[in-house]
Amino acid sequence: MFIKVRDDGMKKLDLHIHTVKTVSDHDFNFSITSLIKYIEKCHIDGIAITNHNMFDISQFREISEALEGIATVLPGIEINLGDNSFGHMICITERDDVEDFWGRCVEIENRIPDRNSKVTYNDLIAIYPDMSKYLWIPHVDKKPHIDKNVIQKMRESILCGEVGSVKKFIYSYKDENSLIPVYFSDLRPTDELVEYPARQTYFNIDDVSVKAIKKSLLNRSSV
Repeated sequence: MFIKVRDDGMKKLDLHIHTVKTVSDHDFNFSITSLIKYIEKCHIDGIAITNHNMFDISQFREISEALEGIATVLPGIEINLGDNSFGHMICITERDDVEDFWGRCVEIENRIPDRNSKVTYNDLIAIYPDMSKYLWIPHVDKKPHIDKNVIQKMRESILCGEVGSVKKFIYSYKDENSLIPVYFSDLRPTDELVEYPARQTYFNIDDVSVKAIKKSLLNRSSV
């Protein structure tokens, strides 16, 4: 097991959490109480809400209010993306961008009516034309992974990739030619949750924001 000791200045983040059952997800009943317990038990500094192909702005605000003083909540979405087959791409934005982000995510939701639908790269850049303002996290060593050709097209905007295990994290971290790996819970907090996952990533940042996270990703040793 790879365990990184928390140093001063390190923030523990989980940037992949589901809170709404969508057409691309299995059925579950979200519990804010369970989410708070998870964050407090695992000493998490910040999270991102990343539901499949949709962003619920009302729920985001409710969760942010409930977690005020406990953890920072960033708005995000997990998108079915690909030109041929598709994988999952997480997109996260700043808290003060939430209104504009919501409108763009509604476009994603309208284009993906079922679990087998997707948006293409051209669709994506039409919906999110200023790619540089977001934190993009593709599944790279985690199913369903994003096609390499899409990653290549987005290479200037992608600073890290999500992996599916500690072993894959260690392997990717040691490979200087690979994207910086990140490892998150992909959690659906429910009242039935009794065991909390140890799947989070430390970032050397002062505040939990997209700007700070992206800056830390410029240096492999900051993750």
